[in-house]
Amino acid sequence: MKKFLSSTIWRKLISISIVLFFIILILFEKQNSYKFINQANEQIIECKKEIESLSTQLTVVNSHRRKLDEALLKQQTEMNRAVHDLRTKLDETQEQKQQLQTKYDSCLNSKNENEKTNDLNKISIDNANDEKLKNENEQLKNQIMALTNELEKFKKEMVSMKHSRNEIQPEKNDTVQVLL
Repeated sequence: MKKFLSSTIWRKLISISIVLFFIILILFEKQNSYKFINQANEQIIECKKEIESLSTQLTVVNSHRRKLDEALLKQQTEMNRAVHDLRTKLDETQEQKQQLQTKYDSCLNSKNENEKTNDLNKISIDNANDEKLKNENEQLKNQIMALTNELEKFKKEMVSMKHSRNEIQPEKNDTVQVLL
């Protein structure tokens, strides 16, 4: 009977140890799964932060792009206005030149020497005004060249901003959708 007792005790001990082994194994697996879940949650949080950062960067890029678009439009408007003013002054100058030529021709055809002298004096005064207008035209041309250079600079900046925007932009409609 002792032998029997001893064999049943051993069997019970082995059964208990097997059950304990499985319980310990289950506890370790559960602990490992908790670690995995925690790591996954940390990665999700890091991804959320990265998405927020990219969203902020995209907002900043879009803001800069809008400012550059506005500046470009303003520069184009100013340049168009300057060109219009220059053309207007050029037309006025040509008209004055035509008037001076007419006066000169009439002066040459005039018979009275005194009238010729008076007309020539008027023409010389008008020529001084003509020189002043030419100087103004030169200044306006220089301003147009400066505005054109600035416009080219803004265009290059816009192209580089569009290229950088295409690298950062996750969607075509300039918004970032975060699904958490």
